[in-house]
Amino acid sequence: MRIRPATPADAAFVLGLVPDFSAFGLPPWREEAAFNGVIEDALRQALQDGATVLIAEDAGGTPLGFAHLHPVPDLTGGMRGHVSDLAVSQAARGHGVGRALLEAAEAWAAEQGFSRLGLTAMATNAGARRFYARLGYGEDTVGLIKPIAAPGTDRRRFAGRRALLVVDVQQGFDAAAYWGPRDNPDCEANVERLIAAARARGDALVFVRHDSEEPGSPLRPGQPGNAFKPCVTGEPDLLVVKDVNASFLGRPALAPWLDAHGIRGIDICGITTNHCCETTARLGGNLGYDVRFVLDATHTFDRGDVRAADLRRLTGVNLDGEFARVVTTDEVAGSV
Repeated sequence: MRIRPATPADAAFVLGLVPDFSAFGLPPWREEAAFNGVIEDALRQALQDGATVLIAEDAGGTPLGFAHLHPVPDLTGGMRGHVSDLAVSQAARGHGVGRALLEAAEAWAAEQGFSRLGLTAMATNAGARRFYARLGYGEDTVGLIKPIAAPGTDRRRFAGRRALLVVDVQQGFDAAAYWGPRDNPDCEANVERLIAAARARGDALVFVRHDSEEPGSPLRPGQPGNAFKPCVTGEPDLLVVKDVNASFLGRPALAPWLDAHGIRGIDICGITTNHCCETTARLGGNLGYDVRFVLDATHTFDRGDVRAADLRRLTGVNLDGEFARVVTTDEVAGSV
């Protein structure tokens, strides 16, 4: 691998990585197209002006990643170096390209006579923040944003209300040959009741979709199984897409959206009980939300010689009184 200055001929590669800057999920007040557009315009201008953009490439000359560097004023006076943008192609990730680019950026900063090199990362980009921390980058100033509503706009129409999280109720879970025996055939009907009740009460509706990265998974994007089941009706107030267990770690970030709308209570239903539903409940409880876990509106699958019904029951035992209140569909939906 070698690091070299970018040329105008690198524009297609550099600009082709711009969508990666929002792929991890943005705060709910950031519009993806506008966010990416600002980055693309800045990079296009930097390449045209001959600014400091470094390219990492392999021995054959194939570009692997880039870093955009420039000086900025330091809070305590003088100037420091700043990594405005850093991206690595998907195929090259995990091979030390990002580390090599940052080492080159640090060498550039030293050559410029700077005693500090800084960078920024979106709060929702947990992977990047962990990566930078491993390389010795510590938090300095921490930016906080509060969306301000236009006059006459009711951004807190859900204030004092709850949100129903419908987690991964997707057609791919009907593939019995892939998942094995399931429990609770009433799950989907109960999910449908909860959705209707939430709409009737004026609660927020959050649909969560799992876009699996596992080869052969029925939940992979582009597969019919990625779609929601028929019981998940209408449009949600928020759609969260994830490839991990916890709904709070999807795209867009769930917690900032709930907080911006004044929501402190969440009801959880979906599939599977002991994986994505339970993980979401545990994290929600740790984040301080009032969590109700609608156990009879979830289902799971046998695991080895452990029956699905036993797994579901044990999830309820583990959560109740610790991370959540375990409730029934009748308790939540009532007579609505």
